[in-house]
Parts: sequence; C-alpha cells; structure tokens
Amino acid sequence: MDAGMPSPRSAPILVASGHDALRHAVRRQLGEAGYEVVAVDVAGVASAIAYLHFAQVPHLVLLDFWLPPGTAEPLLHVAELDATLQRHRYILSLRPDRLVPTFSAEAKRLIHTQCTAILENPLDVDQLHAAIEQDSSVTAGQGVASLPRLGQQHPGTLSAALAQVVRRLHLSGRG
Repeated sequence: MDAGMPSPRSAPILVASGHDALRHAVRRQLGEAGYEVVAVDVAGVASAIAYLHFAQVPHLVLLDFWLPPGTAEPLLHVAELDATLQRHRYILSLRPDRLVPTFSAEAKRLIHTQCTAILENPLDVDQLHAAIEQDSSVTAGQGVASLPRLGQQHPGTLSAALAQVVRRLHLSGRG
C-alpha cells in the first residue's frame, strides 16, 4: 500500500523492530486485519528517524524497545525535540526474549511523554488492535497534520502499564 494515503481504518503503521521475523509477522498480521502497513524495513534507530522525518502523513509506529544499535531511547529523544517526529504516535513493545532493562528516570520520562501504549511481545492481538484504534484518529479525507497526543493525557496509566509489563517479565524469569 502507498504510505502517502491513510486507510479508512487507521493512519499508516510503521513496524520498527530489529527482529526480522517479528517485524514481518506483525506487518503481515496487521495487513490481513485491514490496516495500512508500511512495507519499509525499519530495523534500526537511524532508519526509523529518517523514514519518519520524511513521511508525508502522520504514522502510528509500533516501536520495539530493543531497536538496534541499542534501544529506542535515542529515537524517543529525537521525537521529543523534532516537530516532524512529534506528529507521529509511538506504541512501545517490549520483547521477552531480551532482558528487561532497569529503566533510567530519563527513559521512563521519554516513554511516558512520547508513547501512547506499552505492550508486551509476543503481542496480544486484542491489545494491539485496541492500542491502534485508540491512536487512530486519522481517516481518509481528514487531512490532519498530526495524531493526538494521547500518552501525555494519561501518564498514570502508562506508568502502571510499564510497571505491569516489567513485573510480568521478571516473574516469568525473562527479565
């Protein structure tokens, strides 16, 4: 699909993950569910920033925390400072196949101000669809310049979500 035209169902979705199989599986699943998924391989922080900077319309970004070369924290820093990246919305995912880091205060702040949802991988289909639908205010013909900043309205909810995901990963022995 053309990343320049939002689908009637949602803004274009960019899957930014360093894990090839996960990225392809999520893109396929979302495409089969009727979402417009960008067919660009974004496997690192630099490629994600470059794509989003030049994107013609606001996107939803399913952002793997473990985005090479390290984590997605640099991308969130740039998104905080760059107006062109602020018009996009970021849904953070944490993969259980990697150790869950002890988030610094700065990382937590960036997650709370820049991300609208936090999901655990493997992604629960219903939770993923709910997060996308919550963020999807762009429909065909609206022509808006950016997506609403839902994450800043509910920092308590995001704090609880982040703590819950980290707690589940630690209890399962994955973190």
